[in-house]
This record gives sequence, C-alpha cells and structure tokens, in this order.
Amino acid sequence: VIEFIVILIIIPIISGCSYSKEFEKGTLDLLLLSNVKTSDIIQAKLIKLIVFNSFLVLTTLPLLCIVFSVGGVSVWDMVKYIIVILATTLYFGSFGIYLSVKYEDSVKAVVRTYLIEIVLTLGIHLLLNIVYNIVDAVNNINFYKGVSGTYTNIQLENVGTFLIINPMFDLFKLQSDVVGNASSYDVTMNKLGINPVVEKLWVFISVAIFVIVAMLMVKKTKKILLNKYGK
Repeated sequence: VIEFIVILIIIPIISGCSYSKEFEKGTLDLLLLSNVKTSDIIQAKLIKLIVFNSFLVLTTLPLLCIVFSVGGVSVWDMVKYIIVILATTLYFGSFGIYLSVKYEDSVKAVVRTYLIEIVLTLGIHLLLNIVYNIVDAVNNINFYKGVSGTYTNIQLENVGTFLIINPMFDLFKLQSDVVGNASSYDVTMNKLGINPVVEKLWVFISVAIFVIVAMLMVKKTKKILLNKYGK
C-alpha cells in the first residue's frame, strides 16, 4: 500500500511536467521540427514514466518477495500487482501529459493531475459511502415509522461496480484474494454490492478500462498538438 501511494505521488510530478517543461525551456520546438511523430513523442513520455515506476517496483521486489517465505502469496499475485501498477501509471500519466500540453504550465498540470487522482480514488469511494449511509438511514427511519418491517444494514446492488475505475480498489482486490474478508475490498463490497462476474474478473476489467482511457487521453493530447503546431 505504501509503495502504491508513493507511485501515485510520483505520477503527477513526472507527467505534469513532461511537456510544460519543454514549453518553458523552449526545447519543444526542436522536437516538433524533428522527424519524430507527435504520437511517438507522447508515447515516449509515457514510456519514461512507466520505466521509472517499473524501476521503483524492481528495486523493492526483493523486500516484497519476503512474502513468499511466509506463504499465501503466489508469483501470479505478484505479477498482477505489477500489471496494476503499470496500468495505473498509464491511466493517471495520460491525464498528466494531457494537462501538461493543454496548460503549458507545470504547476497547473501537476495540481490538476493530483485532483483527478483524489477524485478517482478517495472521491468516488467517499461519494458511494455517502449514498449508502443515506439509503441505510432512510431504511432505518422507515422501520421506526412502521413502513418497513426490517431493521438491518442494507446492501445495495452492484453499486460497488463503479469503484472499478479506482486503482486503489485493484490493490484491495489483490489483498482480498490473499486475506479474504478482512480486506477493505470485501468490507466495501458487502455494503455496496458487486456483480459476481465483475468481481471474478475485477482486475482484468479495471486494467482494460485504464488502458482504454489512456489511449483516449493520448489521442486528445495529440489533437491539441496538431491544432497548435500542425504536427
């Protein structure tokens, strides 16, 4: 969890400064005058971010692999963890690069990327919990008024599926596969509800969404550069 949070802190700094620094230093003109395609430039920025975070994961891998001596965690679990990190890097990194190109200002791009991270991680989780608490409170009020014959904590249906765009819940899902009902994933889904098929394929669906969103953001970034510089 600590490593994942560190990575979330790093992504906006590197991606948000990727193009804005080029604008500020005047080196973007050299890139645009070269034979390098705009899409290749954008991809290179993302690859740089992926390589950096991959290096961070690899340097801590010996420590993480201690869990193998304890048991309960398989090599496949570790592979899924790395895939989630790389997909998350693409996901938020693409937002950072897009904002860097759009605003041509490092501070604006970094701050806005952090805001996107907060909204898509803490924000959506908080919002769904507020919805749950309101519905649960209404259910209990109806009980006291005699409208409802049950006084139990309710479970919403499939509302937890919206958390599939939250990378932190990918991490919690991986924890759930190892520790079971003690994880944050299970506690949350027991309240919000989740489709069994989605639950089974949670990580793979989530990663696919991250990659698709990253591709769309790269396309939008390329369009901005084409409109500004004709390349």
